[in-house]
Amino acid sequence: MKKWLLGGVGSTLALILLTLLAIPMLMLLLLDDDGDQAEAGMVGGVGGLSAAVPAEYVEWLLKAGAICPEVSAALLASQLAAESNFNPTAVSPVGAQGIAQIMPFNFGMLRDDNGNGVASALDPADAIMFQGRFMCSFAPMFRGGASGDELVRFMLAAYNAGPGAVLPSGCGTANTTTCRPRIPQNGETPPYVDRIMANLAQYQGADPNTIAADGAWIHPVASYTTGGTFRQVGRHWAMCGWHTGYDYAAAQGSPVKAVFSGTVIHASWGSDAGGTGAAYGNQVIIAHPNGMRSYYDHLTAFAVSQGDQVTTGQLIGQVGQTGNAFGAHLHFELTKAAPFTCDNFIDPHAFIQSRLTAPTNTTKTTAGSTALTAKVIAAAKSQLGVRYSYGGGSLDGPSANMSGVVGFDCSSLVRYAWYQGTGRRITLPRTSEQQAAQLTKVTSPQPGDLVVFNINGNGYSHVGLYLGGGQMIHAPNPRKTVEITTITSGYYANQSPSYRRPA
Repeated sequence: MKKWLLGGVGSTLALILLTLLAIPMLMLLLLDDDGDQAEAGMVGGVGGLSAAVPAEYVEWLLKAGAICPEVSAALLASQLAAESNFNPTAVSPVGAQGIAQIMPFNFGMLRDDNGNGVASALDPADAIMFQGRFMCSFAPMFRGGASGDELVRFMLAAYNAGPGAVLPSGCGTANTTTCRPRIPQNGETPPYVDRIMANLAQYQGADPNTIAADGAWIHPVASYTTGGTFRQVGRHWAMCGWHTGYDYAAAQGSPVKAVFSGTVIHASWGSDAGGTGAAYGNQVIIAHPNGMRSYYDHLTAFAVSQGDQVTTGQLIGQVGQTGNAFGAHLHFELTKAAPFTCDNFIDPHAFIQSRLTAPTNTTKTTAGSTALTAKVIAAAKSQLGVRYSYGGGSLDGPSANMSGVVGFDCSSLVRYAWYQGTGRRITLPRTSEQQAAQLTKVTSPQPGDLVVFNINGNGYSHVGLYLGGGQMIHAPNPRKTVEITTITSGYYANQSPSYRRPA
């Protein structure tokens, strides 16, 4: 942040540039029609940090790394190393303060993110969340002129030298012609950006989606409804500030089975030796051959003992509500390695769902079939009236974002509809930009197709579900709820709509 004073930009002009450029873009980030948020399992999610990151900052880096798809927890960690070497009390010669080196004229943008009553650049939690939001505010500025690593490099340069040093004079957003962004050649910003990108791998943890595991996995409970979802934010979850597992709500006494083969390393009360705490009640922990561990909590009865070798699908206990539980359910967790820490949790439901055995003796339904798309549309319509929530929404329904707002953003709504409408067989990419890039483009849309919008030519930042007859259902923005609207006239007709179809 301190480099905003270089290249002829004094503190007064830097403040003007911030007011004219950065703050509107930050508001755009919060109010944009999409506001896609990276889910856990991406680089920015749980499992995205290595042991090189100081443990006391992992929780907040994971949260900040889930604000937007372009900014990962590992990128933020590498940036903090470059800014302050993770020193929360660092003060630069030009007055930049704290672990994220925030200039005083930006203090007004700090929030009290950890709820201690003070918003401070010297508070690592507040500073890291500011860093994540501020970095993400640059994404819509530069998306029209760059993508991928190049886009990230421009965002880092803006954090270091100010957006006015990256965009040509008179340009509020980038494009590929008259407003092409560039790295300012001021002698400091280029090595700053290069250092962060070069060291990125040092702070990245293993991607849980690459963890090898032979054979199919199963869900631990066969018949269930969704309770708490992974990374749901709330005060109930003190350990990480968010829900570290997935709750399988089921009848008391329902069978609980091993999701994969392994060795039972704990089968007792949670506070007994080897357990993770009394709040989990009766608990079974299984160590799997690939290094992962699965945790089965609040059980009412055990069917295994410590040291037992279990196979996939073997009965290990029964659903209960022991420990801190409200209603019968299985609180189920997966860690990618042994330490029971926030940076090791992965989304257990999504992980297992992607590794289920393909159904046998069933007739495959194609993505374009009328029967299937009718179910997809019905799933979407079941959410009419649900609040817009930037970063909210999961495969199983509305969920809370980092501000506690429960609902969907545009891409999570269509993702939910396709997942539920296909009987949990089709999982779409998370963001509208990814959906536009990875799904099949079609010129003759059918109901159930995705309709994506290149808003103002700045990239695919909004998506809805096409209903036919020139209508779509979508989650518009924070001022509205899930609704049906027309795309053949008015605002959306002028935003370059095109169509995508899952394979």
